[in-house]
Amino acid sequence: MFSDKNGNRRRDRSNSSSDSGGKRRRNNNQRTDRNYRGRGDSGSRQRRILQEEAEQRTIELATKKRVDEEVNRRIKEEMERRRPEIEAEIERRITSMKEQIEDDVRRKIEKQYEAKLAAESAKTEAEKRKQQELDKIMDENKRRIQLQQQKIAKDRLKDLENERKSREDRELRQLAAIKEKKQQQDFLLNKKGGKRGKLSFGFAASKK
Repeated sequence: MFSDKNGNRRRDRSNSSSDSGGKRRRNNNQRTDRNYRGRGDSGSRQRRILQEEAEQRTIELATKKRVDEEVNRRIKEEMERRRPEIEAEIERRITSMKEQIEDDVRRKIEKQYEAKLAAESAKTEAEKRKQQELDKIMDENKRRIQLQQQKIAKDRLKDLENERKSREDRELRQLAAIKEKKQQQDFLLNKKGGKRGKLSFGFAASKK
């Protein structure tokens, strides 16, 4: 019985050890399975997140496209609705720009014309001043010539007057000499004839 009991005990111990080993293996397998399942769950969550992000981007792009299309459609409709107003505004701006250009061209031409007139006026004024200066010089030269001519004429008249006086003096002296000589002759003739004539000298005539 003891041996049987011992044997039974040994069998019981071997059975219990085998059972405990099996439990440990099962627990390890379960943990491994849980780890694999955890890893699989993490991968699937990552895939879901990526898929959701892709779907979100697709939705955003589609939404943006619809919004752009709607905006473009409304802009086109608004442009069509306001076409007459826009065309009128464009025409107004074109007309305004055209008038501005014409005004600028006209002002430019007027400035050029005024500048040309000013240049011509300045040139004419310069020529006029130059001519006036020349006339002044000519008048001055003419006045000097006239003064010189007057001086020459005056000197000539003075010379002629002096010459006339000299000639008259010579003639008077000659007449006085002739008269004196005649008186002397008469005196001598009278003396021979017994008559005494009155003596006269030519001093009085020379004093005239």
